[in-house]
Amino acid sequence: FPIQDLPFGVFRRRGGEPQGGVAIGDRVFDLKAGLAADLFSGIAAEAAETAAGPKLNPLMALGNAHAATLRARLSDLLRDHGPERARVEAMADRLLVPMAEIRLEMPAEIASFTDFFTSIFHAERGGRARNPDSPLTPNFKYIPIGYNGRATSICVSGGGFKRPNGQYRDKDGDLRFGPEPRQDFELE
Repeated sequence: FPIQDLPFGVFRRRGGEPQGGVAIGDRVFDLKAGLAADLFSGIAAEAAETAAGPKLNPLMALGNAHAATLRARLSDLLRDHGPERARVEAMADRLLVPMAEIRLEMPAEIASFTDFFTSIFHAERGGRARNPDSPLTPNFKYIPIGYNGRATSICVSGGGFKRPNGQYRDKDGDLRFGPEPRQDFELE
């Protein structure tokens, strides 16, 4: 990830606990280490404290201004020609963890979410299961069509998942309940 895109996330060192970090290049800036090194103050420090834990929900609850302030401070710290370059380089072994040495974790607790049909192709594909002859609802082109998503099936890349149970018709047309025989993947 370049300096223009500093994504927040949660990672775990081998044998360690989940904690917050920010990807930069092929490394992760350890927010706990940055706090211990006293690299943040004011709103950036408050945001770093909430983002350094095992989930990013507390940071998100603070709002965009906190996250933007923290990201701006990180950008200043990590720039090639930043005013604190020498200070950060002296601590690089504590602040920057190689991605090869970590495992990414689910960054937030997701209670539930609403998913939307965002394209005519998505809506038609989803609608065929409900009504093969007329997959689009009449209102599709006028209002967004949302549906409840299965938060239990959200996972990080490379993580396992539990096949959800649901109702479906078997090959004889009988209604069944159990592990969904078809699985739809969405990558975000």
